[in-house]
Amino acid sequence: MNAHKRIDSISTEARGKLRRFKAEITERDERLDSLLLGNTNFDDVIDNFMFKGGKGKERAFAKLQQMVPAKLEFVSNKPRCIVWSAPVCSTHILSKPTTMGEAQSAIVMEFIAVRFIHGRRGFAVDRGIWTLELSDHALGRMFQRNPEIDPFAALQQAHQSILAAADDSYKSRNAIVYVSAPGGLFSGNIIWGGLHTNAVDDPIMTKFIQEKYGEEYNQVLVYFRAKTYLHDDQLGPHQKPLRKGIHSFGQGLMLPYTLRSIHPTDEEPNYTVIPWVKR
Repeated sequence: MNAHKRIDSISTEARGKLRRFKAEITERDERLDSLLLGNTNFDDVIDNFMFKGGKGKERAFAKLQQMVPAKLEFVSNKPRCIVWSAPVCSTHILSKPTTMGEAQSAIVMEFIAVRFIHGRRGFAVDRGIWTLELSDHALGRMFQRNPEIDPFAALQQAHQSILAAADDSYKSRNAIVYVSAPGGLFSGNIIWGGLHTNAVDDPIMTKFIQEKYGEEYNQVLVYFRAKTYLHDDQLGPHQKPLRKGIHSFGQGLMLPYTLRSIHPTDEEPNYTVIPWVKR
């Protein structure tokens, strides 16, 4: 504990590491954008993956793994779907931030999902916010408190930890939760929001979803927002990461929002998740 005394400002060295990390993410994101936006070769390979069988599908899948500069997450066959994850630099996600922390820039883990469109021979390529938002402050603390950390490994560990967390592992939207990261934990909250253009409306409770949107409201966004990073030496006995479970966030609540719907119910926890794909 003494090795990590409270520091009011993030060090110049940590800020420099954060800038370089974000520059690398931006470069990767530009390559991904150039592939997804108007690359006819990519569209042809996706078409082969979606609608061919046997060797044709296998060859298309191998090409996609080479082409897409993102991490392959899972493939589903019923319906046919393929999902990748990629970190991106973002301004604040909440459309109406109420604190300086909420208004900070961040790194966000997004999904890229290519999915079959029911009812016709076609496919859609979706991209959007997925599991986590790491504020500049949280990332700065991470670089400061764990100088040797691999930031890409930290993002992946946090992302996978959220997906593996038991779907009943948190009881209150306002409760502080902890997510596993190399050498420590990210501390923050689970955010519920309604997707609105490219931003997220202010966090909303299930009752509000039920009253305002009813059964037809499917684009409910659920993700983890990190406020800070705590080194292992700073952790108290009750600061534990979200526990894993057989029924996990990644199978339902935190599937990419275009691959599931959330509907209100009268019984606790006041919602049910209908996945459209199986991980």
